[in-house]
Amino acid sequence: MFSLQFLRTASDAMKVIDRFFVSHDLSQGRFLALTVLSDAGKEGLFPFEVADHMGVSRATASGLLKGLETKELIVTSQSETDGRMKRVILTDAGKDKVDELSPKYYKLISKFNGKMDKKSPQRVFGYFVRYE
Repeated sequence: MFSLQFLRTASDAMKVIDRFFVSHDLSQGRFLALTVLSDAGKEGLFPFEVADHMGVSRATASGLLKGLETKELIVTSQSETDGRMKRVILTDAGKDKVDELSPKYYKLISKFNGKMDKKSPQRVFGYFVRYE
């Protein structure tokens, strides 16, 4: 019974999160890419580094980054050490988007955490370990 309730709750949570990002003209993946780049600072990252930090394939990261570049939330700049490589850097608009949405996103996420008791994380972790 727990697994069915967990799946239902997770599905409902994802719907709420998706609606949140759609209302801000983003996706969860694009927001994650922005936060990874925000953490990297002014130096930015290579696209493969963004993929590694996000835990996604390079192709997935590439698609997310292209969308962010189209929205002018990131720019690419030629690497000084390897002309074949480009670094990805947040624009001021990208930084503003992260600064605006981060508190709202974490407040939204905290609502889901409020429904768990102290043993919930252990149960959830145990559930994933069994099916990993």
